[in-house]
Amino acid sequence: MVGDPGEDEPFRKTAALLQKYAGNTWLVFWGSESRQYWAFRRGGTSSLILSHSEPSQLYALFHQRATPALREPVREPFERST
Repeated sequence: MVGDPGEDEPFRKTAALLQKYAGNTWLVFWGSESRQYWAFRRGGTSSLILSHSEPSQLYALFHQRATPALREPVREPFERST
């Protein structure tokens, strides 16, 4: 059962920010049932689906799985402040 749609708004906003950093290579969204961030690679010769509950970890997976043209210095926009 889905809770209040408003309680997922911060997660959706984070997914939108993650999409901005991911560019056109990935389609990123928040799964309100799975409570995970999801990324589907666009194009390419094979499909690739990534997911993680932490946006910083999904962001790191982008760079681990990136094509050589997409590899660039990793910026960490999702670091948690302590």
